[in-house]
Amino acid sequence: MVRRSILVVVVVLTLLAGCSAFGAGDTPGGTTPTGVSTPPPTPTATPTATDTATVTSDSRGIPGVTDRRVTDSSALVAAHDATLRNTSVTAHRNLTLRYPNGTVAYQQLSTVRIDSQRDRLFADVSYSLADRLVTVTPRHGEPTTGMDVWLANRTYLVEATFEPGNVTYRGTAFNESTSDTYEIYWASLAGTGQRYLSKALGGPNATVGDAVTRDGTTLYSVESTNPETPPSILSTQSPPRGAFGQPTNVSTTALVSEQSVVHRSTTTYTTTVGEDDTPIQVAYTLRFTDIGSTTVERPSWYETALNRTDLSEFGS
Repeated sequence: MVRRSILVVVVVLTLLAGCSAFGAGDTPGGTTPTGVSTPPPTPTATPTATDTATVTSDSRGIPGVTDRRVTDSSALVAAHDATLRNTSVTAHRNLTLRYPNGTVAYQQLSTVRIDSQRDRLFADVSYSLADRLVTVTPRHGEPTTGMDVWLANRTYLVEATFEPGNVTYRGTAFNESTSDTYEIYWASLAGTGQRYLSKALGGPNATVGDAVTRDGTTLYSVESTNPETPPSILSTQSPPRGAFGQPTNVSTTALVSEQSVVHRSTTTYTTTVGEDDTPIQVAYTLRFTDIGSTTVERPSWYETALNRTDLSEFGS
């Protein structure tokens, strides 16, 4: 029964993990990127010993924060989103699902780099699956173990790695009539976590702690438990629907700057999956680095992808 449960997990992972799925579907070129590897356990946003605690707890000036409480998470996250959408940034996501004994059932990692002109993006996604179980079969009956995505000048290119080391390229060029679809691709990868954060930091139990200084940046710690509307880290919109149970013991820790940027957030909760209600512990970390200093270069496989892909314009 455990095998069936994990199959369900892989089918319904959401775009919050970094990309959408690679394989046949309704998207241009038959692709919707997904991906993930096995790094150390997900860290929390708790300040480390290298942080310098300050005596001030004055977080006034941050939208949505009043008297050491998050009173309007939508206002806070809107300011966060507005700042990150006007600069270069690197976004890191780590989605980890564990059995109660601590064994990793599934892990997806993604790093997305966006340049300052917001006209080129590079995403690196990888994943690992417990017991090497068969996942959704994108091509050749082999699960993907990694995926790189390049978006620039209305061109979408993907390098997908399949076990055992089989590499496949896909690509689509968008014209004027399909530019909206290109923007959807872009938004799915370049999001700032707005919907997730507004829920994770919402509700009556979100409190703001004292400030710490990390790498010269003043950050305020935020803790939120059992929000009124839990964040949708795992989606139930893809079949089989209703695979996941309701989240319980939802907890989020975050670090927010004086400029209203949520530099790091970690959400954990317990749920069940599959027809046998297998218990699963979920941990999701979203962090932003190199704000204003991220550079984006063409991947080394760019020319290879162009040579191996029929890059006919979608919508022509």
